[in-house]
Amino acid sequence: GAALAVGGDRSGGQEIAIRSILDFYQQNQIHPVSGGAFGANLGASLWSRDLGKVGVEKDEEGLRTIRKVIKKLAEYKVQH
Repeated sequence: GAALAVGGDRSGGQEIAIRSILDFYQQNQIHPVSGGAFGANLGASLWSRDLGKVGVEKDEEGLRTIRKVIKKLAEYKVQH
C-alpha cells in the first residue's frame, strides 16, 4: 500500500498522517511502499496552500512525490 496526505502548509502534518497510514498497513500485514529517498521518503505529501484542489494542482514538488510513489508501487506490484 502507499500513503498520500494533503496539508494547507508545506509542513502541515502530512508526514504524521502518512506515518499513521503506514502503521495501519503494518498492523494489517499490508506491505507499505514509499517513493524512496530524496523527496518521498514515507509517501506522497502535497501542499494545498489552503486552496483545495487548485492548490494541489499547483504543487509541482508534491506532484513529483506522487509520481515517485506510483512508480515504486508499480515496480513492487510487478515483482510480487
